[in-house]
Amino acid sequence: MTPSAAREYFAHALSAFPGDTVLFPLKCGFGAALVAAAVHGSDLGAAALRSGNPALAAQRTFISPSGHFRILFDTEGVDAPALTDADWNGVPDYIDTVALSFDRAWRVEIDSLGYIAPPASTAGSPYYDVRVRDLAGTMYGQTLFGDSLRAGVPNPTYRTSIEVDNNYSEWKGFRTVGVAALEVTAAHEFHHAIQLGSYGFWSDDIYFYELTSTWMEDVVFPGVNDFFNYLPSFFSRPELPFTASNGYAEYGRCVFGKFIEQRFGAGVMRSAWGNIPSERPLKALGDALSTVGTSFVREMTEFWIWNLFTGYRAQPGRYYAEAALFPLVKFEHANPFVPPSAVMRGTGQPLSSHFLNSFSGSDTLSVVLCNVDEAAAEADRYAAQEFELSLKAPDGSSGVGNLSVSLTSGDRRAWWDRSFAGASPAGSPLASPYPNPFHPDGHRTVLIPLPSTFSGNVELSLYDASLELVLRRSVSADVRKGLYTGLNGVAWDGKDDKGKIVSTGVYWYIAESVGVVQRGKIAVVR
Repeated sequence: MTPSAAREYFAHALSAFPGDTVLFPLKCGFGAALVAAAVHGSDLGAAALRSGNPALAAQRTFISPSGHFRILFDTEGVDAPALTDADWNGVPDYIDTVALSFDRAWRVEIDSLGYIAPPASTAGSPYYDVRVRDLAGTMYGQTLFGDSLRAGVPNPTYRTSIEVDNNYSEWKGFRTVGVAALEVTAAHEFHHAIQLGSYGFWSDDIYFYELTSTWMEDVVFPGVNDFFNYLPSFFSRPELPFTASNGYAEYGRCVFGKFIEQRFGAGVMRSAWGNIPSERPLKALGDALSTVGTSFVREMTEFWIWNLFTGYRAQPGRYYAEAALFPLVKFEHANPFVPPSAVMRGTGQPLSSHFLNSFSGSDTLSVVLCNVDEAAAEADRYAAQEFELSLKAPDGSSGVGNLSVSLTSGDRRAWWDRSFAGASPAGSPLASPYPNPFHPDGHRTVLIPLPSTFSGNVELSLYDASLELVLRRSVSADVRKGLYTGLNGVAWDGKDDKGKIVSTGVYWYIAESVGVVQRGKIAVVR
């Protein structure tokens, strides 16, 4: 499929999800094509599933230093990368970098983590093929299906090959650019090659393929953090079933891989994939978790608690190591509590989660509600189920910190709930910038909180990860009122001293006023 055809095709396919917008470049052509096929009929996905051998049109080839990869590229035409050859080895430096990125992916994913190596892209060849071409800002990369190796089963295996872009430049729209974009694409797509070639393709379970591949980016190249771009699409849609795909949320769901890795080590995910040749991902994951003394349902409920404590709600030493840099989860209800009782109603599909909030003044109660009907999800039954949450205050109480919470539904066993006092925006002080990560567009701003003791002019300085000064600005003591908590703060629009929006990365800020210093960091994602 050509990039121009893919852009039109994917945009049409993903428009079938109301309320979702298509954001190019896509993370991965593989997932989007299969979502399209699922929405519009498998025949429409045929071009994406049978893409042929990319070696046929390549002008040159280069074997990676490990000997595992054959890099295919052009030296002229639209698909040619920059031909700079600083080390005079007769190979463009960009091609050297492609080879080294995929070699690293092999070392980590195969040699270190123990996944089974994918088959060669062509029968009789010792190499896995990686084609470099101009993907025209449509996608970061894609894994192309070739010959079927295990047919006549519900989860066939395939020979595959990979395409990566010839120039991950900002003008093409890439949110992570240059070598960093190439690196995470190599890690992501190579794991698709492993999945499809060594374990099998369950076509109804795209979510787990993308979840794992996006998590693997951070395992292989932990310093890039391109996955931050996709976290908002996940944290803003907790009501989407865990097993659902809409072209975006499945990438942000990579935090489940980080959750499992942080709790049990990376081996549990590998064990799950070891089960996939004989069972679908949800069952495979549950069986892998049973080997470490837990279950999928138990971990699913814990997972959603972790997803509550992000952003300014992060608790150092608990939950995600990077929780303070993750977005805040979306609350479906945030209603005032009027004593003596209140009721909140809604519906949820199997393996969905719902965040509800009730507040009285500055006192808040947050409820995490999960539908844990694993059996229905395994059977692909996703009918919405009603729930009713009743809140009741003790006699004479007007606050919400000691409310009794009771949940009723048609099948109470299908639901799990947990309440937390003071864990929501209405009642928590803003201890860190919000939103964080920050997605600057020239109009939006990030709020940097300041202590109420600040007076006079505030000197705001921001530094990039290499501690180079990018902004120094004097801000009036008449600081803006915090939008979310009523705290004092100053706003930053994501621009440097020259008025240019800064690149993706972590930025350190220092705010000083009459000898008082406030420090912190902001993750910028473009």
